[in-house]
Amino acid sequence: MDPGTQGISQDRLGAAGWKLETFGEFTGGLQVKFLVLHAKVYALAEKYEVSGLKEMAQRCFQIISNCGGCCSKEFAQACEFVYTTTIDSDRGLRDVVVQALHEHPRALDEEHIRSAMRLLPILPYDLVLYGRGKETRKAKDRRSRPSWMNGPEAS
Repeated sequence: MDPGTQGISQDRLGAAGWKLETFGEFTGGLQVKFLVLHAKVYALAEKYEVSGLKEMAQRCFQIISNCGGCCSKEFAQACEFVYTTTIDSDRGLRDVVVQALHEHPRALDEEHIRSAMRLLPILPYDLVLYGRGKETRKAKDRRSRPSWMNGPEAS
């Protein structure tokens, strides 16, 4: 069965840390094939200043991306849409894309993801800065703790 035609199961939502009560019983809209649609809804909600709809579209996009959708061709298409239709300062879906790629590095092995990254030079740049920011925060956390809490690897 094509993974793009399946809704995300309640088990996968739970494993990803999402509460089913937040999204209701029907998760049919949480399918990989709808990633581009959620990105378009996000863009329209931004254009017409419908904040609740924008937040919902971002949340759906994030759930699908973090539950394995980031390796799909639809995710690559959604990346292209997000990076070509949103302004640089609107980090909503851009941050979701970068976080999903950072947390699922195997997605970078997919040719369609690599192709999208070649077309969108700002995407690899964002990914590097995101990774660098996470490392900087980890180092800062280690420095802010007493040295005896850092363990032997910090020496």
